[in-house]
Amino acid sequence: MKILQALDLFCPAAGGTADVMHRLSQALTDRGHEVTVYASNKDYDQKYVDALRGVRVRPFASWLNPGGFIIMPGVISAARSELHDYDVVHAHTTRGFLNMVLYFYTRRFGVPFIIDAHGSTLRRVNAGVKRLFDAAFGHRILRGATRVIAENRVGVEEYLSVGVPPEKIATIYPPLPVEDYQELPAGGAFAWSSASGTGLWYCISGAYPSRRGSISWRPGSQD
Repeated sequence: MKILQALDLFCPAAGGTADVMHRLSQALTDRGHEVTVYASNKDYDQKYVDALRGVRVRPFASWLNPGGFIIMPGVISAARSELHDYDVVHAHTTRGFLNMVLYFYTRRFGVPFIIDAHGSTLRRVNAGVKRLFDAAFGHRILRGATRVIAENRVGVEEYLSVGVPPEKIATIYPPLPVEDYQELPAGGAFAWSSASGTGLWYCISGAYPSRRGSISWRPGSQD
């Protein structure tokens, strides 16, 4: 398949969403698919991109960033000339200029458009700007997508709350980097470190609110 992945910020600074897309793009490529990434050049990290093997990354120049909405006019001509060649477009955000352009051209060319909100369906920050976008475009794009991906039960409820038809919602737990947990400390290490004040801390990775997850101990401050 020829797959387009899309995210405004594709760099380590973008956090977990970019990391998921980075790993997913590589995994799909390793399975024989042809993967392209559309993103802005804001905070572009060449080393981060070079770590991908066989994935084509197109960083578009960002001109403005009003309220966190990155404007990249170059994506319009790219989508107009390229999108009809893709088998599926997968956007990893709910709001923004990039989503608007991709939604418009996937509908024009009849290409399936998938959205994974990664927990951003509801407005938690910049509520004023996001409210305006949602009223004009955001909720319409979510409802009009071919399919939306929820990462847990909470994600399903958030999609339903903005009017996404239940038959369009698929629950797929986010992939866990199991290779990061190949070497674990001996049992009881965390209880011992808590009592002795050695400064070890732990993180739990998983698809809340499910009970699955992994525990990793790392040196550092507990603050």
